[in-house]
Amino acid sequence: MLEWILGTLEFQNWGLNSITISSLGTLVFTGVEGWGLTKQGRSIQEADSGESVSIISFAFFSFFLIAIFLYGFHINSISVVISGLVLGILHFKILFQLWKAEGFSNAEKGWIAISFIMIPAMIFFPEKDTVYLTIVSGTLLAIANQPWKIWINKSSGVVDIRLLMAYLASTVFWVIYAFSTKQLPLEISTSTTLVILVLTLLFWLKYKKSS
Repeated sequence: MLEWILGTLEFQNWGLNSITISSLGTLVFTGVEGWGLTKQGRSIQEADSGESVSIISFAFFSFFLIAIFLYGFHINSISVVISGLVLGILHFKILFQLWKAEGFSNAEKGWIAISFIMIPAMIFFPEKDTVYLTIVSGTLLAIANQPWKIWINKSSGVVDIRLLMAYLASTVFWVIYAFSTKQLPLEISTSTTLVILVLTLLFWLKYKKSS
């Protein structure tokens, strides 16, 4: 484990540079995002409802983030490993709360089963970058389901604005980190995620009064 740490991007490039700054930023905003997830979970619990919260999105990202945790070892990134593990656990917690409040439809159960495949794929397939790029397409569908649900319901429901802002802030730093380290899969996924999150925020603001 010590040998892996010594070979990580963060350790090898430690200093006053974009890689170090963006790495520290992603760790800080992992904490911010964790705070936002905690607030979202509390909103669901207090309302005993998951109105307008995308179960598909949380189901996908629960497994996706654990896959990211594994991918972090492949690209030798401490930031990716820590963020993937911490945020993956918190997403699973909210997914459980949504199950208690709303239950899962057959389509959502199917999405969960498909999402689970990401973990063994990341473990057993040798081409980790290819696996990552493949599941990015699922990422876009999953995250786009959130603004879609708000638009369909014409209400922001119990979607917590603090979580959206935490997502946005964190994603900005991940975009910087991805381009600083020249990780093409991360560049693609983080940039696209940022665009969809901005759209989600705009829909949240538009339909807030209907909540």
